[in-house]
Amino acid sequence: MTHRGLAVDLGAGSGRVLLGTLTDGRLNLEEVHRFGNEPVWVHGRLCWDILGLYREILQGLRQGVARGGPLPTTMGIDTWGVDFGFIDARGHLLQNPVCYRDSRTDGLADESLRRCGEGFLFGLTGLPDLFFNTSLQLMAVNSQEPALVGLVDRLLFTPDLLNYFLTGVARAERTIAGTSQLLSAGARGGWSSTVFLSLGLDAWFQKMPELIEPGTVLGPLTLEVADKAGLPRLQVVAVAGHDTESSLLAMPALSEGAVFLNVGSWAILGLETDEPILDDRFRLAGFSNEAGFGGVVCLLKNIMGLWLAQESKLTWEREGGPLEWADLYRQAAEAPGFQAFVDPDDALFVAPGEMPQRIKEYCSRTGQTPPETRGQVLRCILESLAFCFREALEALATLSGKNLSRVHLMGGGCRGELLCQFTADACGRVVEAGPDEASGTGNLLAQFLATGTLTSVDEARAVVRDSFQTRIYEPRATELWAQAYAQFQRATKATMSMRAPNPELAV
Repeated sequence: MTHRGLAVDLGAGSGRVLLGTLTDGRLNLEEVHRFGNEPVWVHGRLCWDILGLYREILQGLRQGVARGGPLPTTMGIDTWGVDFGFIDARGHLLQNPVCYRDSRTDGLADESLRRCGEGFLFGLTGLPDLFFNTSLQLMAVNSQEPALVGLVDRLLFTPDLLNYFLTGVARAERTIAGTSQLLSAGARGGWSSTVFLSLGLDAWFQKMPELIEPGTVLGPLTLEVADKAGLPRLQVVAVAGHDTESSLLAMPALSEGAVFLNVGSWAILGLETDEPILDDRFRLAGFSNEAGFGGVVCLLKNIMGLWLAQESKLTWEREGGPLEWADLYRQAAEAPGFQAFVDPDDALFVAPGEMPQRIKEYCSRTGQTPPETRGQVLRCILESLAFCFREALEALATLSGKNLSRVHLMGGGCRGELLCQFTADACGRVVEAGPDEASGTGNLLAQFLATGTLTSVDEARAVVRDSFQTRIYEPRATELWAQAYAQFQRATKATMSMRAPNPELAV
């Protein structure tokens, strides 16, 4: 039989709607709609255009339904983590959600530390103190917009808010809630009243929605949505709403202990475990414990991913018009190697805008010769990312005691062969690249699991292996890369104090 679903996959830079067709254990993906997702400044706040995204989602659903063949019967939404919107007692949106890159949380990590002490929140939630955590964002609302607090009836994370627009059902799906630093650690933990009280957020505890597990069917599109948008009453599934956890459902791994590396605007590297690991050594190394699909815990580290490259491309396009990634990667491949390095997690790179200039500033500040051409800038970014992946992988191998010999590189980043090869070279490990639409694929698999079309995560991953061809990259010139890694460490060590507190998402 043939089963069809629609996956809405929203990243921090773009969104897409995929039509998935499952026939005889093989999944075919068709992109039916793609659109930009760029936050906008409104009166000093960096906000998401949530209603614009909602409009694009409806457009994508219409295009998917109109494709011909069997009609899709389900849909699901995954997004980046931590961000949220507010609805009032009448069910109306109170304001545009604020982007995690906004400066409103500046200094609040220190306030959280003062209130709670070193490592206290990690021990409760499994998440380290990250500059954009939902916990800090709510502290910002308390201090900067206190009148807003009393107007809020429910807080809804980004995918939950969009699901609410579609169904009228206000719930919190566990994987997206698990990015907030408000949930007790573990695959079944609830909202932690201790966290809320410790951070002075007790007024928010009653405003948090009921938790549901990933793979829960929320119900059909409302009659109004279906009628106004010209859609059938698709069943909306609360998939793994955090795009990272959706992507892990699509990991084509056969062995336990496989390392995942999902690369988009953010890069997330880690392992699946049965229980949260709250050992303080993992906290100090920047690892998080997030809830995954099917009761697993994802032990992961977040690294600023292709954000630097994406922002550089935007700057160049503003200066001279549209550019193609293929041409930029060609220029990077032709540029000389190991000329300059940056720490992608440095606080200098958090905000959007003028990224190539900030990369040059970083290199000048650290005594390096700044890259000049576009190819040199991109090569600097890609080599630096590959070394960050090595840094995280070595820490994970040391702390876990596991033999981590293969890295599954998934997401949009695996389309760039240069990054895949650099990762293999820098890490000295085999890299298996694919699928590139990992989050959208996992989104669809969750829909098929929710409706009983698939019966287990193992069966879902078998579908991935049978449906998508992966590419293998063997490490090359490992001694040369080892020498360059020492250069990278020397170049970035002096700026580690400027590092953003282990950024995340998403993704």
